[in-house]
Amino acid sequence: MNDGARGELPRDWEFLGIALERGADGECDSGVTGDPCIVWDPSRNAYRMLYFAQRHVPGGERNTVAHAVSASHDRVGAGDWLKLGPIRYTNPELLPDRQTHKPWILMDPFRPNRAVAIDGRYLLFTVSYDRGHKMVLLARSASLDGPWTLQPGAILRPGPTSGHDGLHVDTVTAYWFAERGRILLLYKGYPASPQADQPLSPWGSSLCAAEMEPGDTEARKLGR
Repeated sequence: MNDGARGELPRDWEFLGIALERGADGECDSGVTGDPCIVWDPSRNAYRMLYFAQRHVPGGERNTVAHAVSASHDRVGAGDWLKLGPIRYTNPELLPDRQTHKPWILMDPFRPNRAVAIDGRYLLFTVSYDRGHKMVLLARSASLDGPWTLQPGAILRPGPTSGHDGLHVDTVTAYWFAERGRILLLYKGYPASPQADQPLSPWGSSLCAAEMEPGDTEARKLGR
């Protein structure tokens, strides 16, 4: 990899292999192993990866969140991850159809890949479906290993059908700004109807923002 001039991103990348393979037939991640969120886990002195796991079943698919840990604090490359299977919930009945995917652990915006614990609990944001529309759920745990306790209801739902996120709210990320006492959420919004103000891609997605305080039951949308 060539570093190039200071302040520039590397221009040449070297492929080092597959970090995490799809599972064998029948396993939770046999269809999809993707959308990873990686954070440092001090309890293991290693990195923990939460990821979108999907397997195909007759007539459809089953989505879940699975996790894996790195071999050590510095062995994080291809083949250096141990799968731990699906994450555990104390109240899985709150998951629509017992399914969810695309996880994100609340992070420190100034320390990449460092999970934040608020009042002794980590926060997990994840995407689920409600009658064909994607929404964002929130769960908490005292350990990155779980089990996770889901907060009832969604913290983010699609907006009006005429708006930029009227169909789905998707692929959420979240950061804790302690000096403001608020969580900033960034997510992808999909429209349910064509958007006149984006004529080149009227059905295209938008990058959207929202914010919330740790005890809120819903996030406040800030727009595109």
